[in-house]
Amino acid sequence: MKIHKYRAWDKRAKTICFPTQIDFEQPAIFFPNLSNEGEYIKLEDFVLMQFTGLKDKHGKEIYEGDIVETDTFIDFPCVVGWWEDELSYWLYDLEDSDMVWVNVNQDWYRDGLEVIGNIYENETLLKK
Repeated sequence: MKIHKYRAWDKRAKTICFPTQIDFEQPAIFFPNLSNEGEYIKLEDFVLMQFTGLKDKHGKEIYEGDIVETDTFIDFPCVVGWWEDELSYWLYDLEDSDMVWVNVNQDWYRDGLEVIGNIYENETLLKK
């Protein structure tokens, strides 16, 4: 059974947070460190990024929206994203988000991934 983990970009505080609970029916998200009373905060104030289930070559968890480099044939940074047609995580070109490079679940490929940032906290990496 896959355990679903998320991190969230707080649009107001401009920071990455790790929610303890998400209620998709309200919709709301719970962060005990952001709310003194431990209340739910509107989900619309956040961008959720799901954990891919993979770790990079240094053991760092890889989430949607991460910017990664690889030691394979792709010699430039890419963004990790969900491709609905293939129902899996793929690497997208930073310059052309329609250009898909490789499925990150392939054993020969994923061992060489290194997270160098994410699309929210490291915008300068998007301009390479």
